[in-house]
Amino acid sequence: MGNKKFSVRVSLVTLAISVILLSGGFISLISYYGSKMSIHFLVEGLMENICIHTIDKTFSYMQTAPISAEITEFMFAEKLLDLEKKDVLSRFFKSIIEANPQIVSIYYGNEKDARFLMQRKMEDESISEKYMYTAKDKVVTEWKHSNPAHEKDFPDTEEESPGSYEPRKRPWYADAQKKGEHIWTDIYLFETDRLPGLTYSTPIFYKETLKGVIGIDISIKDLSYFLGEQKIGKSGKAFFINKQYQIVAHPLLKGEKFHAIDETAMDEEDHEIVNSIHAFRDKVKGQSWVDIKKQPVFFVHEHEGETLMNMYCPFPGDKFDWVIGIVVPEDEFMYLIKRNNKLIWGSSAVLILMAVFVGLIFARRISKPLSLLEKEMDEVKAFRLISGTDIRSSLLEVDNMAKSFQGMKHGLQSFQKYVPADLVRELISIGKEAIPGGEKKELTIYFSDIANFTSISESLSPEDLVDLLSEYLDSSSQRITDQHGTIDKYIGDSIMAFWGAPIPLENHAINACLAALNVKRNLKVLETKWQGQGKPILKDRIGINTGEVIVGNIGSNSRMNYTVIGDSVNLASRIEGLNKYYGTEILISESTYQKVKDDLFARKIDIVSVKGKQQGTCIYELISEKDKADAFLKAWVASYEDGLNFYLEKKWEKAIASFEKAIQSNRLDAASIAFIKRCQLYKENPPPTDWDGVFKMVSK
Repeated sequence: MGNKKFSVRVSLVTLAISVILLSGGFISLISYYGSKMSIHFLVEGLMENICIHTIDKTFSYMQTAPISAEITEFMFAEKLLDLEKKDVLSRFFKSIIEANPQIVSIYYGNEKDARFLMQRKMEDESISEKYMYTAKDKVVTEWKHSNPAHEKDFPDTEEESPGSYEPRKRPWYADAQKKGEHIWTDIYLFETDRLPGLTYSTPIFYKETLKGVIGIDISIKDLSYFLGEQKIGKSGKAFFINKQYQIVAHPLLKGEKFHAIDETAMDEEDHEIVNSIHAFRDKVKGQSWVDIKKQPVFFVHEHEGETLMNMYCPFPGDKFDWVIGIVVPEDEFMYLIKRNNKLIWGSSAVLILMAVFVGLIFARRISKPLSLLEKEMDEVKAFRLISGTDIRSSLLEVDNMAKSFQGMKHGLQSFQKYVPADLVRELISIGKEAIPGGEKKELTIYFSDIANFTSISESLSPEDLVDLLSEYLDSSSQRITDQHGTIDKYIGDSIMAFWGAPIPLENHAINACLAALNVKRNLKVLETKWQGQGKPILKDRIGINTGEVIVGNIGSNSRMNYTVIGDSVNLASRIEGLNKYYGTEILISESTYQKVKDDLFARKIDIVSVKGKQQGTCIYELISEKDKADAFLKAWVASYEDGLNFYLEKKWEKAIASFEKAIQSNRLDAASIAFIKRCQLYKENPPPTDWDGVFKMVSK
């Protein structure tokens, strides 16, 4: 389509067509979710039937225990079985286990003498007999194993009566004796293997006298294996929980590890079940267990990006205080609908793509340049005016908008060079217009000036001078802004900057001093470069002061400058000028020193009264960061400060000796040389008795 321009109206028409097509897709989506709700309604009934069917199978699975107990009771009542004949009873018990794989063990505890006879199915499916009786005050345990390999783990024993196994005190016996009828015990740990299970107990009476109790064990582990054999869709799972929301049994394949009830089976392989139980607890929160067991509960929840359908049904009656849970992935029921929808959407997609192809072309012509323009505007809003993308559009209105924006951006780039960028960002962020006014704040003020600049400027052509000065100012300004300083103005070869406004800065004094040190370090790099180019070397002097100033927009409504004014500003300027007298490069005031002394290394230079001031102030030479001050520097500074203290005490000879020692450490120490001359002068012409050590400067 070349460079042809299109109006927004044409684009909007194209967009409207696209919206119509999207509406068709939205209708299809509503149809899908309507079908989904219908499926959920049907699945709820289906899962309830599955619950009932699984409960029926579970009852059938466990019914072998009551049936076997009734057969035993009947045979005893008809005198077909004598409980006192051990061999006969043992063979009978063994036949029941062989005929009923659900039964783990069957046993008989005698009421009179606590004799105990058990036939038990071992882990390898072999059957072992356990017989316990009391002889001569000792409990004797005799084992008969069909597999001799068990003799090591289950040997014959003789134990003292106290602490030995007492069948009449076990839950299966005591509960049946107490109630006098057939019972299912609660889940407990079997004595032999310490795995959980439950027992169907049958009290045996003869002429209303309790003869003993027959117990038949059903293992929870075997019940879990039973659940593992039940097929609920492709990947559905059935499980039982008790009123403590513990997993009683969960589906396992033969040979898989079984988790005891007290471990709640919360491991990786059962994460869907565990998550379903958590969701069920949230669903029935606030309901009693009695209310929960009244009716089935169906709900859907999300887990790890998968939709799961859940049904919880109570066991009927009061034999088992359990609830059966079933969890099935929704996709098992929704896959046909999803497949049909894919076919519909696939067929429709071909037609829709053809219809929207033209619309997409027009949408791209609108959205891409507008999106780029939006990003560029965000950059301008943050006053980041670096060169961006060249925006072009075939739409006339958008193209004109982009050109106007680029013109505005170029104008702002020029404007940025005249005002502090942080100030403009602050004004933009708060959405206020700059108006004259100021506020009192504590800031740190920075002044720098190039030494002997007049003579240097006379030795260079105007072009070379501007290039050299620009390189110096650019380098120094970068170090100032790196430490979050605001450059107020350039006064010829001088720089005025401050810290703490417009953006508040907690450690503004430290930032200002670090900027000064970085300016000096970078200036040494530039010196090497300039020497190689045959250019003059620039040396600058820096003065820093911290104090209260008026900061704000100073000027008129038509033209103003964001700057600082006040006595603290003047003092910073005067301190910068003192470098010339003491031969120093960076001088800071007492107020600045107090804020940086814990982090930076400096020496006390003098107590001076600058021009225009009657009161003296301490000034310090900033030398380096504290961790960079070596023993040499510390010794030199100590000698100098000793000399200064002797000087203030009017001990001229000692002062001269200390200053000379300082010069031996640093022959370029012009401050020590100046103080030696001052001490010699005072020796000949002593100061007045009320002299306080303040040195008055008569020039700037």
